[in-house]
Amino acid sequence: MPIPTELVGSLPRPMKLQEAYQAYDEGKIDFAQLEAEQDKAAEDSIKRLEQTGETYVTDGEQRESSFATYPLTDTLAGTGLADNLAGDGQFFAIFDDGHHRQLPRLTGGPFRYKRFASEFVEKNKATAAKPVKQAVIAPSMLMLLYPLEGEIEGYSREQFLDDLCDEVEKDIRQAFAAGAERVSIDFTEGRLANKNDARNPWTNKDMLQEFIDLNNRVIDRFSAEERRNIGIHTCPGGDCDSVHSKEVPYEKLLSKMFQLNAGYFLIQCASEEDRENVYKLCGQYSREDANGVAQVCFMGVINPLDPEVETPEQVKEQLVSAAKYIPVERLGATDDCGFSPFSRDVKPKHGSPDFARDIAMQKIANRVKGTRLASRSSGPNETSARAIARCSRAGVGRLSAGGRRRAARRRPRRHCDDAARSRVGRRRPIRDHDVGPRRRDLRGGDGGGASRRARRAQRGRSRGLRGERPDPRADRGHGVRRLRPGDGRARAGLLPR
Repeated sequence: MPIPTELVGSLPRPMKLQEAYQAYDEGKIDFAQLEAEQDKAAEDSIKRLEQTGETYVTDGEQRESSFATYPLTDTLAGTGLADNLAGDGQFFAIFDDGHHRQLPRLTGGPFRYKRFASEFVEKNKATAAKPVKQAVIAPSMLMLLYPLEGEIEGYSREQFLDDLCDEVEKDIRQAFAAGAERVSIDFTEGRLANKNDARNPWTNKDMLQEFIDLNNRVIDRFSAEERRNIGIHTCPGGDCDSVHSKEVPYEKLLSKMFQLNAGYFLIQCASEEDRENVYKLCGQYSREDANGVAQVCFMGVINPLDPEVETPEQVKEQLVSAAKYIPVERLGATDDCGFSPFSRDVKPKHGSPDFARDIAMQKIANRVKGTRLASRSSGPNETSARAIARCSRAGVGRLSAGGRRRAARRRPRRHCDDAARSRVGRRRPIRDHDVGPRRRDLRGGDGGGASRRARRAQRGRSRGLRGERPDPRADRGHGVRRLRPGDGRARAGLLPR
């Protein structure tokens, strides 16, 4: 069966679009002019993604201020902020290179989205020739809009959470109604919840379980059939080629994340030092039945923060390794993170966002090619994903690619019983072979006058004495003891029990 592959969502914005965002913040252009640049970058993103062979395409979030703030504000600087919000909220994250990203602050109720993702889906459907997916923000991220301590007068925390869940549900349902085939929920705050960063108070509140329970309040409003196409994305951040929580032990998140009743997960892994452990944890904690859906683990095989382009062979090898721990029917491939989740990101390790955009397309194309290598359907010169997994678990993964293909194609022969077969079809001869029904009326020591069955049995025994494999047709299941060299009764054709 083919291994599925899917991108997370965002792509680097062209420098021209980023300059348009700045000009809009400065009042030099109006929103219509900004929107024209967004549409141009979005159309280019879709066309280039289709050329990579990507299954589902997006606009690369070119029309969004960020993956987290698209429902709230037109730009990261706060231009066009929604009602009942102020720009001086708490930090979402402080990244390893020292820069930070800040959320708005809720000042009153009711909480309402200014913009829904379905608007982007409708525009993308008009441009795309392939199925469209859409990423949306998790309620667990937006609950950080409410002050950590105390309550807003006249608008309780519980009232806010009720309104928030309603808005997120509406966001997802409208995205599907607009034509999205898949909707993934960004949950990058999951790993960050365990960081305990003194500079960022909410990371000290042990909020992971609270996040998961809140997200399930939304996810559980959907049927099992709908949840098959609702995913969860997690990563340690990916902004300005820096991360915010990679040092947090992954098991703290993965041991709880699969409590979410989503159908699939887009999981950062390629940039992890111990990928094998991540595969093992995902295989251990992901569920075959999450309230009616099997959870598919899309493992990250591409590092968007590194300008070096992974080869298709490297992608394939990562999937082969993952298949040791994750059932192939629940294995997929993705990127570690969106390539540029925030609209203002100059990609410092890449030199420029335009170059980073070209690199992103190369990486995506190689992810698609590498996934095809790993999941090529069975045939004369091909290897199935299931065979790859079987070879990997049997240790064949250390062989060359050609050796793995030959091992996966090998089939047991008729003279091997089931217990004698190895995982990849290698065979061992049956030690105690039968030589057919006993006969005592043979004339002479050479088997003359014996029936055809007895002569076949005699040939089988003589081969066994010479160290050759016995004739499989001589196996009749009577359990006759083995002949030994020098045993004179071998010529008689048969041995008594």
